Amino acid sequence: METKTMRTTAALRNVAFVGHGATGKTTLVEHLLEKTGAIKKAGTVQEGTTVSDTHADEKERKISIETSIMSASYNDCELQIFDAPGYPDFVGQAVSALCGVETAMITIDAVDGIAVNTRKMFAEAGKLGIARVLVVTKMDAENASYAQIMEAITAAFGERCAPFVVPDGEGPSFEGIVSVLNPPKDIPAGVVDSVDKLQERLIERIVEVDDEAVMAYLEGERPAEEDLERLAKDAIAQKKLVPVLFVSAEKDAGVAKLLEFMEHYMPSPAQGRLRHWHTSEEDEEGTEIEPDPSAPVRAQVVRVFIDPFVGKITTLRIHSGTLTGESTVHNPRSGDKAEKLGHLYRPMGKDQEEIKEAIPGDIVQFTKHDHYHLGDTLCDANESGYFPKIDLPMPMVSFAVEPKKRGDEVKVGAALGKIDEADPSLTVLRSEQTGELVLSVMSALHLDIVNDRLGKAGVEIETRPPRIPYLETINAKGDAKYRHKKQSGGAGQFAEVWLRVSPRERGEGFEFKNSIVGGAISASFVGSAEKGVRQVLETGVLAGYPVVDVLVEVYDGKEHPVDSKDIAFQVAGRNAFKEAFLAAKPSLLEPVVEIEVMVPPQYIGDITGDISGRRGRVQGTDQEGDMQIIKALVPQSEVANYSTELRSMTAGAGSYSMKHSHYDNVPGRLADPIIAAWKKDDDDKDH
Repeated sequence: METKTMRTTAALRNVAFVGHGATGKTTLVEHLLEKTGAIKKAGTVQEGTTVSDTHADEKERKISIETSIMSASYNDCELQIFDAPGYPDFVGQAVSALCGVETAMITIDAVDGIAVNTRKMFAEAGKLGIARVLVVTKMDAENASYAQIMEAITAAFGERCAPFVVPDGEGPSFEGIVSVLNPPKDIPAGVVDSVDKLQERLIERIVEVDDEAVMAYLEGERPAEEDLERLAKDAIAQKKLVPVLFVSAEKDAGVAKLLEFMEHYMPSPAQGRLRHWHTSEEDEEGTEIEPDPSAPVRAQVVRVFIDPFVGKITTLRIHSGTLTGESTVHNPRSGDKAEKLGHLYRPMGKDQEEIKEAIPGDIVQFTKHDHYHLGDTLCDANESGYFPKIDLPMPMVSFAVEPKKRGDEVKVGAALGKIDEADPSLTVLRSEQTGELVLSVMSALHLDIVNDRLGKAGVEIETRPPRIPYLETINAKGDAKYRHKKQSGGAGQFAEVWLRVSPRERGEGFEFKNSIVGGAISASFVGSAEKGVRQVLETGVLAGYPVVDVLVEVYDGKEHPVDSKDIAFQVAGRNAFKEAFLAAKPSLLEPVVEIEVMVPPQYIGDITGDISGRRGRVQGTDQEGDMQIIKALVPQSEVANYSTELRSMTAGAGSYSMKHSHYDNVPGRLADPIIAAWKKDDDDKDH
């Protein structure tokens, strides 16, 4: 059925429910949808009847694995809700969801408190510059304590976090919540003192966004109710205030007030963070895009989903312009020709509702276009700019992948490609150095999910640790001459090449120099010798890894008027280079990663000691709330299983991120067995 309701950007509220796993995000979203009338009855995670968790493995495991998007109307506003997975194993889904909204609703279990992904989502929302709201769930649970959870929140995230409501009771006696800013006349007796104290603190933080309001408040003049609402909305949008709310979804306590809060205080796309449009790589800062419906269409892909029946479903966040199915758009990244998207849909879990047009702030979906990917920009055909790609966390655990059945290589590649397309938390790449198909995931659980989905697609894989992508280089100068002479009854082969090698600065790559004087070797045969050298660059000399950062200079040699030919000089160049390379203090280079580890203070000594034991170098420490951040450089080979080991060392309280930094020499005592193993394997192949 086609929707004909007129919509305005100011009426939209885009929100992502994120946080740690098992905090009740999906349950809360169900009850919000029920309250708005978007669904008749809230489903349950245990029964597998929620709008959000529709995939078979989500129902089996009773956890969210993929982000779902729902739409609902509440009074005069339109809610577009992302329900993102809470387990760190699927953090890419949550990060990409945050890129489509103005507000992050970060859920916190009233009993379990601040967890790893709570901090991660708070930090990611901060980096993106969107509003943050903390929603404390399960306030009716045994041992739930308002005082304890607020103490933990303040310690972790600072004084900007202020209760917007105060609970009436806690634990099994939790009955509901009372507004701090606009309390009712009949405040429950046990809550009066709390409201009075918190109200003053909240108003002080709210008026900070307006100099005149600050001065008036200091002179004893309290802002009018409508001004307080406006100032509070500004303070939240400007990230100067992080409201704290309290609910029990299953008890239906605080849910209605949460909806009221979303309507009155959450920023719309017209007030929230504006995205930056870049016209070129040199345009680093870009230009803020106003959500103008009459401007050119500019939108970004914030989710991709593969439906077994429909195929690829692409989700767009519109930032400017008005998009219809007849609009002609293109993807500047790929240079694809402009095209019409066809039917547009508003998402509601696995279901969709067709719409005529999408305005700035809208979240819409389309199908039957397989060449758009997460983070891509779509814009009018005459536009050439782009939005920055979505900055996703790097998968932490890698495996080399092979099919269990010989001949299934194509099936494995296709099945993994579909999973990779829809899962921003993993990557599938063919390693240029090792030739292996490498699957990188966030954890063992993540790999388990991938294996399940491959199995349902009729594909089975075997995994093993991938080869570390070492490189080879030299650390001194070397010189060699090689004569290739072959007589086998027919035409002979003859070539003699003299060459020198010398090291280049790290990252400068390979350079070939022709220093022949007097025509000792013809220019064409010098080119043949270079071909031979380049063959060795790919296959290596020490241990079969690519050679980098070497200058090769051919300075003399000999040729024969009859027997010299291209192949002869390739052989001579190849072998001369190998000999010169081995004479120039060769070494293996290993990838080094930059790692950031976030842990509670009591673990900092254990972690820094462990990093040193992994040949790492601690670069410094920092503090974020009540957590310590350790920054270090560590060889990649030493952190292959760090995800599991860090969890064990910190009882699950630690988290980390890493990215490639540079290459460095492998110590001789560690390089020798790597080289020996390659030589043995090479000898075995020859025999």
